[in-house]
Amino acid sequence: MATIGGSDDNEWQKLSTDQKVQHKAWKARMTGYEECVKLFRTQNSDQSPEFNKYVNLMKKFVIDSNENAREKALDAVFAFVEEANIAGKTVNDVASGLITKCLNARSKMKERACEILLMYIEIEKQIEIEDELVKGLDNKQPKIVQACLEILRKGLSEFGSKILPIKPFLKQIIPLLDDRDKTVRDESKLLIVEIYKWIGKQTLMPMIQNVKPIQMQELQTEFEKLDLNGIDKPRQTRFLRSQQDLKEKMEETVVTSSVVIEDNNVEIQEDLDPFEMMEAVNILERLSKNFFEKIESKQWKDRKEVLDDLLTLLTQNPKPTSDNDYSELVKVLKKIVAKDSNIPVVLIAAKCLTALAKGLRKTFKNYAISVIEVCLDRCREKKTNVIEVLREACEAAYPAVIKRNVVRNDHE
Repeated sequence: MATIGGSDDNEWQKLSTDQKVQHKAWKARMTGYEECVKLFRTQNSDQSPEFNKYVNLMKKFVIDSNENAREKALDAVFAFVEEANIAGKTVNDVASGLITKCLNARSKMKERACEILLMYIEIEKQIEIEDELVKGLDNKQPKIVQACLEILRKGLSEFGSKILPIKPFLKQIIPLLDDRDKTVRDESKLLIVEIYKWIGKQTLMPMIQNVKPIQMQELQTEFEKLDLNGIDKPRQTRFLRSQQDLKEKMEETVVTSSVVIEDNNVEIQEDLDPFEMMEAVNILERLSKNFFEKIESKQWKDRKEVLDDLLTLLTQNPKPTSDNDYSELVKVLKKIVAKDSNIPVVLIAAKCLTALAKGLRKTFKNYAISVIEVCLDRCREKKTNVIEVLREACEAAYPAVIKRNVVRNDHE
């Protein structure tokens, strides 16, 4: 039957596929999406010109206003990402739309959205996907936050920490352990456990040292359940398009030798420095206003008080900013180590120098030699407890001396 406008309600059926997916009628779009799946799957080449027609349409597919149509649209997007060589160009717009419009939708749509995001990782758009998922962690909807955490966990579990680096998202996860939504808290904990599998206790623990005791206890309980030398040992099970040789090699080793698999997995794991992931803090700004006055006080209790505060500050913030001038601070600490008659005060000052050297690393090179000289000179007292603390300060400063000499030799 003709409409008042004189056109047939089903006139859209005569349109081409790329016209149907842009039609105002949701049934037309849904039919177009179904045709797209067949079209994308039957191209003879991943560089077929047919794919070019849809590059700028993908971002509209994932935010279709009709849920039934959008569900079919995601099937088309998945086929496009898997089959088209040009699919990588769509990653940012599509990922953003998937996260905001599909991860909080019905379960089938959420699952397909997850599959698309992981497929983008497979076609080597892991950096972009990771960035979008991290942005999603700031979303106000708990369903979206939980889903982003889940996808990060699946991506890490399947591709490994070399492909999906942990550093970009670990800081954002830790506060979510205390989120008011239980699903977010639970998923955060699962992701931390997955991270633990890949980087181990020694690397992870310094990064989560500020987690609340009750949360830490829960995490420790989960960590203790893991058999990292057996069933829980992390293995890359999904591979990038450029890793197909590695995939074949891994499949061969499954058949031939479990020992070789373990060797391969060592290469897959991320070489992560927990220090690099810490946030640098301006220690000098946080010193008490009368620090330099009290540290010169004739009362040893005053000197000890400000040194205790400094040591606590350095312990809680083990990575001082490297672009500050610590000359004055190092100078007063060396003076105490060299001349102070109160042993407890000397010990704390030496511990402060140790913490400062460890935190500044190579940036400590300007102070390292003079600190070592002062500590060695004070060792003449031959008191065991003093010598031990001074030795630790020397060991902490020594790597910076090496760095300094390397730099000097390079310029000579």
